Amino acid sequence: MCVVGREPGREAFSRMWAILPAALRRPRSEFQAGEEVRQRGHRSYRPDGAEIEAGQRISTLDIAEDAGVCGIRLNLMGRPTPELDSLPWRALFARIAALGWHVEVHLPAARLPEILPILLRTDCAIVVDHFGRPAPALGVADPGFQYLVEQSVTGHVWVKLSGAYRNWAPRQAAAQGLEATRRLLDAYTPERLVWGSDWPHTEHPDIAYAGTRRWLDDWIDDPVVRRVVLVDTPARLFHMDR
Repeated sequence: MCVVGREPGREAFSRMWAILPAALRRPRSEFQAGEEVRQRGHRSYRPDGAEIEAGQRISTLDIAEDAGVCGIRLNLMGRPTPELDSLPWRALFARIAALGWHVEVHLPAARLPEILPILLRTDCAIVVDHFGRPAPALGVADPGFQYLVEQSVTGHVWVKLSGAYRNWAPRQAAAQGLEATRRLLDAYTPERLVWGSDWPHTEHPDIAYAGTRRWLDDWIDDPVVRRVVLVDTPARLFHMDR
């Protein structure tokens, strides 16, 4: 879901990619009549840092906060790493930390050792998308994925169990996702794991919401643990209690 926010008489802030608790991130047809929907979103920044380097007003983050944004997303798949240690980026991260937001990163697992040490110095909560994007041929043996598992000791990293089909072929996604989930549960506990449907499954027309939801039941068969991942952890991380 993509939301564009504007406030009369003030600078428009850019697109927010909605990040909803798992109970909400689904096609409209899946909602029950009268069900309450509270949205949360991400402020999406260009990976080249042009907005940051141009001195875009950090005050616009307060507008986004009022609109339900609770983090920013850096999609670095196929893109170079911005100068995250530069003064403008550090100022942005300081404001994000003050707001209690998180920084979500999407990039290949092999690049996590390059990015996470910088982000861990910012005092921001960090969310790693799509199981950390291990290489399909390596799966949980990917050194980058193993590095991600080790970062659980920092207490500042969360991992999203989503988009398994983006890491592995559809026939392998369920089994590989199960193995990755087991490793992550052991390291992170359900208190720092969240699930995402990745709906509307861009570039994967053969994937359906219902199938991705069934995978989670296979990956976490304990309903109590599954509820923590589906409800309790995202409620805290995405400020759904505000």
